[in-house]
Amino acid sequence: MKSIKSFFSFLTIGMLFFVFTSCKEETSLPNVKTIFSHANTTSTSATCGGQILDDGNASIISKGVVWGRSIYPTVENNIGITDEGSGIAEFTSNISDLTPSTLYYVRAYAINSNGVGYGEQFSFTSLEEPWLAKHITNILIEDYTATWCGYCPRVHYAIKAVTEENENIHAMAIYEDSDKRYSNVNQMISIFNISGFPTAKVNRKSTWGYPENMNGLTSFLIAKSPLGIAIESSISVSLATIKVEIEYAKNFYEDLKVVVCLTESKLIGSQANYYSDGLGNPIANFEHNHVLRKAATDIFGDLIPASETLKDNKSTRNYSMLLDGYVKDNCSIVVFVVNSNKEVLNVQEVKVGESKGFQYITKK
Repeated sequence: MKSIKSFFSFLTIGMLFFVFTSCKEETSLPNVKTIFSHANTTSTSATCGGQILDDGNASIISKGVVWGRSIYPTVENNIGITDEGSGIAEFTSNISDLTPSTLYYVRAYAINSNGVGYGEQFSFTSLEEPWLAKHITNILIEDYTATWCGYCPRVHYAIKAVTEENENIHAMAIYEDSDKRYSNVNQMISIFNISGFPTAKVNRKSTWGYPENMNGLTSFLIAKSPLGIAIESSISVSLATIKVEIEYAKNFYEDLKVVVCLTESKLIGSQANYYSDGLGNPIANFEHNHVLRKAATDIFGDLIPASETLKDNKSTRNYSMLLDGYVKDNCSIVVFVVNSNKEVLNVQEVKVGESKGFQYITKK
């Protein structure tokens, strides 16, 4: 009898414990909504906030926003975090000390006794710092061409016309065949998505569309250039020595690259021609100009670290190139700087053995 009473006592206690624990609310991570607007973004700051949709049945200990340059920043892994205190009230945080022209990721967070809950991630790019151009803008046309290409003379003549009209337009002809073939042409065709010949790329950014004329270049010529280039060159027998200086009109906060090339003009040879212009097909004594022969750097550029690319600073580089039997008087040195998107920011050109200083904008 005693054992039966003990059994029922134990059963009663167990049932009471079950009822008590069943009535206790389960807890979870907070549910947070990120509130972000691009309207408040500047070159160095932004705002972002959050709303606690559900506290997870546990008190909110801390809340705020986290941001970074990599996706999904956390309270442990970030380059910036705010703490807007406890409680479930909606909040807004100021994001500060941003680097201009930089992509960031941000999201709200809230912490309770179970851990951290995060809101939706937003991305934004801080604005560019105001800056004043001081160098003349030059542009580069790269003509992808071949002697077998019967439509290529059209672009050749177009380049001749615009370079004679405007001294701030420079060109390189990148041949796919014959003794004028550039060694890395296939890699360039792949990188810059060249689908056929002729194709003329302006500043490694846009295709110079048909009909190739000055109208297709105007927007590039009137754009502000954020840097200038100066070249000093000398020649000893067949060795060209080159000094390049680059002056920055703004802070870049990114690595740039410099490209130094050698071109040769007045090369007489055969050229296919599909036009009824009376010159025949092929043109027997076609003059090939601006032919890319070689590069003293990687054709996609040698690194200029971000530590150098600061406003009013100058970078200096020295190079040398053998002319390899090219006709010195027909050769030019073409120097240009590209950004992280491979786009040309400015270009300069001199005849081998000559020099050209920075081209400053004349104040009126």
